[in-house]
Amino acid sequence: MLERLYRHVVSDVAFADELVTTAQATQQPSFAEQLIPLLVIGLVMYLLIIRPQAKKAKEHMSLLQSLKPGDEVVTSGGLIGRVKSTSDKIVQLDLGSTTIKVVKENIARVSQDLTVSAAKKS
Repeated sequence: MLERLYRHVVSDVAFADELVTTAQATQQPSFAEQLIPLLVIGLVMYLLIIRPQAKKAKEHMSLLQSLKPGDEVVTSGGLIGRVKSTSDKIVQLDLGSTTIKVVKENIARVSQDLTVSAAKKS
């Protein structure tokens, strides 16, 4: 009887020891290991979204700074006109029979003879 009790205690101790080593093997990852996937996601977002958008904004800003009278431009609303004069925030566009004032940020692009190329297609 004592022999059976001894075997039972020894097997319980061995089982407990096995549980402890299993628990140690399956510990939670450290904070640094948990942070790695978040850093990878942040890097991917920067490379795919933030960096190209910043580059595009920089190009648009240089376009606005290089505007000069006589340039043919297209506004974000689709109006095509020639720059008559520029100031810090306002551009005066000549639309043929009308002159309008447009906020400088609404100039979408400088067109390369858009009206001439449209006339050639017709």
